[in-house]
Amino acid sequence: MAINEELAKLIKEYGLFNLVSEPSDIDDVDDYIAAVLTIDLAAAGYFKPYIGLQDTISSLFPGYRAVDDILHPDDNGLLTVILEDIEKGEQYKAYQEKREQKLHAHIKKTAKLHFYGDTNVPDYKKEVVCKAVFNVYDYFPSPPYHDHGKFDAWFWSVTANCFSEYEWVHINGGYTFGNYVHVVLVSKALLRNHLERIAANINKEDSES
Repeated sequence: MAINEELAKLIKEYGLFNLVSEPSDIDDVDDYIAAVLTIDLAAAGYFKPYIGLQDTISSLFPGYRAVDDILHPDDNGLLTVILEDIEKGEQYKAYQEKREQKLHAHIKKTAKLHFYGDTNVPDYKKEVVCKAVFNVYDYFPSPPYHDHGKFDAWFWSVTANCFSEYEWVHINGGYTFGNYVHVVLVSKALLRNHLERIAANINKEDSES
């Protein structure tokens, strides 16, 4: 464990440790976030890199760890360190993994695939896009429509686990909402064939020029 003694002294003298009563006290964090450590760097006059932050935090606050290892102070010289409860964090992540597996299995079983184009021709000739349609409220009681990053990551995960023969088409968001979510997918075989055609055309143009 690489403890930064100078940083440890700084935290002891200028750090303010606050437990988080509710996870919602902080935006965009998971339920195992347990505390916030605020360090007044401006008052301390400490402007060196924060090497060894995670190990130093673990030594000063047993049972907690810093979510990030490299952080930057705000305009007022305050450095905010988000801490997670190690035991609860491991339990929460294990719970989330099991939950994701159940959700993926349910989506794979119940999602309706709507195809466009002639689905009777071989995959490599299909000019087909399909939509996987399922009720997003089954998985998000209050869907975070405003958090595109969270939804993007979730749809990548759903596609990889439930529709492995397809790619999620990340164009204009790649999904639309009504009562149901419509995730736009494209055949991997079609996509590969399309890219090969583009490459062949480029090579042909280069050879003729």
